[in-house]
Amino acid sequence: MAKFIITISVCLLCFVSIASGNEYLTVIEDSKEAKNYHVIEQVENHSIAIVNEEELAVLKTKKCPFSVVDKSPREKIYYVIYPEEELIDKIKAMGTVIAEFDESLLLRVTKAEEDALFDLRSSLNLIEFDAMIFDRPMPKPIKDLNSNISNNPEIQKVADLIREDSIRSYVKQLQEIPSRHVSYKYNEDEAVPWIAKKLKEYGCDSVYTKDLSRYNAPNVIGIKIGTKYPTLKKYFLIGGHPDCMPRSNPNYGADDNASGVASFLEVARAFKNCSFEHTIYFVGYNAEEVGLVGSNQFASHASRNNHEIYGVINLDMIGHTDKYEYHLVSYKRSIKGCREFCYLFNECADKYTKLQVKIDTQEPGSSDHASFWRKGYIALKHREYEKCNGVYHTKNDVLDNRRGLNNTAHVTEIAKAAAATLCESAKLIENSAIKSNPKIILQDISIVKNSNNNVAIKFNVRKKQTLQFKLFTFKGKLLRESIQLSYSEGANQYLLPLKTKNSMPLAKGIYFVQVQGTDFTKQITFTNY
Repeated sequence: MAKFIITISVCLLCFVSIASGNEYLTVIEDSKEAKNYHVIEQVENHSIAIVNEEELAVLKTKKCPFSVVDKSPREKIYYVIYPEEELIDKIKAMGTVIAEFDESLLLRVTKAEEDALFDLRSSLNLIEFDAMIFDRPMPKPIKDLNSNISNNPEIQKVADLIREDSIRSYVKQLQEIPSRHVSYKYNEDEAVPWIAKKLKEYGCDSVYTKDLSRYNAPNVIGIKIGTKYPTLKKYFLIGGHPDCMPRSNPNYGADDNASGVASFLEVARAFKNCSFEHTIYFVGYNAEEVGLVGSNQFASHASRNNHEIYGVINLDMIGHTDKYEYHLVSYKRSIKGCREFCYLFNECADKYTKLQVKIDTQEPGSSDHASFWRKGYIALKHREYEKCNGVYHTKNDVLDNRRGLNNTAHVTEIAKAAAATLCESAKLIENSAIKSNPKIILQDISIVKNSNNNVAIKFNVRKKQTLQFKLFTFKGKLLRESIQLSYSEGANQYLLPLKTKNSMPLAKGIYFVQVQGTDFTKQITFTNY
């Protein structure tokens, strides 16, 4: 049962006149009733909502328990904090605790108080004021999942490409950066460019960064475009946060969260020469440690722009094991399809890896998956089974510390299970799986816009090849396509007119070109200025 700390002045908010037009921050205990209001966060079984005078009057007539905890909330700063037990009294002295739940606190802080929170050894969730989204329909690719998968040898080949030595090398590279905390330029100048470089090397069709509103360190995003459904607005996603704690130089963040970044990079490497029916995003969402800022900005942008995210695999602190080598996966029961996606991961782990999965019946909100839950998207939280490692958020979070990232073989199995889950759900095109010595037919592909309102697609072919070129909008609508064209070995180019089938000029925006050969498909994006 939650305990609510409510001052006398806050209690009086329940009795003010309806004429003033104020807004109130409330905690509503009935999740069904809460959906009738502007819910901005769910914590454990409690809904935090903003209500106006009229809505407050209606709420008083209902039988569901609720509490008014603050007035004029949009003018203030709030965090949900998941504290270590020994830090609770310290946190209470750092701001105003307006609600206290079983495992977390709702804290109001001033701008001056906010900065001190970032030195805490606790998980933080900055409260945004846009409304949560409930009752998204289950995406069709999740509806179409086979509830009883059989072992697919092509998927096993891809999963077996995941290597522990690669994962270790990524962790070493990340922990050698002096500090990945968002208050240091090293994150923006070294970590993000390195991740982007790897995603480009590993065959993403588009790689870019997206600035955050509150911090310099941006999100870094790689996209592998689906061949059957070539759209940038409907996709699966795998990611983790590159920033780390403490706020110091140096810091290392091996388990929290170089382990997660290393895993999604290794999945990208394994997918380099694979094609999928559906689009896959690889995302390093920054500023997780200071309130889930990067993931919240990504999820909010996706929701505002009507993106359909089929499923998110969030990897955060996955490299510490102790007595048991279990891997814990959490899903949100109220989101349609979330359970099915979770159980698919469990089955893939069982079929293609040595990983032992435990499905968590709790719904912890202390990582980037929570940003997607707020917008009604299917997302899984992946984390260590036992109490998290004893050195996270300290300078001792380094590779091979027995109290920290002590089991990269375990991380490798998690990455294999994630890769297999995406192969099953995003639909690996079986004949595209990488061979041990791949013969690359099309390479060095690039797009250059010329002065005649064409784009020159330049490429090299290793042997004589018949190709077809297709132009799509950002949303995946086919605008024009070429006939089948024959090209000889060596350097070649194709001039693609920047016009629709009806000879209408293209509007400014992002487009992508699909190059289709006899037994492969390649995509590349470009911007029409």
